[in-house]
Amino acid sequence: MKKIFIILIGLCISLASCEIDEPGDFYTPNPSSGWLQITTSPQNANIVLDGSINTLEIIVTAGTRTSPFVNLEGVQVGYSLVPVSGAAPSEVVSTGNVLNIPAGENVGTIVLNINNNATVTQTSVFDVVLASSSNEDLTVGLSDNSVPTRFRVTVCPTNVPLEYTAVSGVADFGYEGDPYDVTLTPVDGDENSFLLSNAWGPAIIADLTGNPAFLNQFPYNCTLTIDPETYDVLVTGNVGYATGGDGTYDPCTQTFELNLTQGLFTVAFDVQVTLVAK
Repeated sequence: MKKIFIILIGLCISLASCEIDEPGDFYTPNPSSGWLQITTSPQNANIVLDGSINTLEIIVTAGTRTSPFVNLEGVQVGYSLVPVSGAAPSEVVSTGNVLNIPAGENVGTIVLNINNNATVTQTSVFDVVLASSSNEDLTVGLSDNSVPTRFRVTVCPTNVPLEYTAVSGVADFGYEGDPYDVTLTPVDGDENSFLLSNAWGPAIIADLTGNPAFLNQFPYNCTLTIDPETYDVLVTGNVGYATGGDGTYDPCTQTFELNLTQGLFTVAFDVQVTLVAK
């Protein structure tokens, strides 16, 4: 009995000294089960309806934690376009609602066809959302939302609104004025140019000089010309002290950011102006 007892103790000690694998190491994942996710990065795209982009491709991948997904029968992935704001998605893009990933493959592409002839005047914001899977072993995303199943699309019109709320300021002085309204007037024969009767607003001269008698005096009359490819803006002054400037136009936010030079004051400084469409 003593011998058997000693042998058993020795066996227990030797077992205890062995390296024990974690329970997960004994588990072999099923390569034909997993999840679907959007793998295009980043998960958003901005498109301007100027003909520069005709299609948008969004990559969908089937995967597992440890190995490539084995797609034995093919997978039909349902997806939808969910409006967020502005014009309806159907006005600016066309697409289906099912993505087929054939057997033997684990990557598919959702294709949005861009309607560059759309006559919308509002920016369209919507999400492409994975909605369903024909394979019960292949879920859409994960329950903890740790993989992306939603792609944000912003489609922007090329029309330039004519009514804006503006704010002017002088960074050198730490000055920012009160908001004011401005209206752009299209230039005949040039669809990319607009007249602006007073870019820097009615109160800036009175504010900077401390003299209220200058309210509505010395308007910054100018012409804004937008480059249709880069959306850079050239500012051309139409009065002597309005010496021009430059800036940018964002068709998605319908916002001008302008930097105006001036010859009215003996001290040289520029005026920054932001115009946001109403």
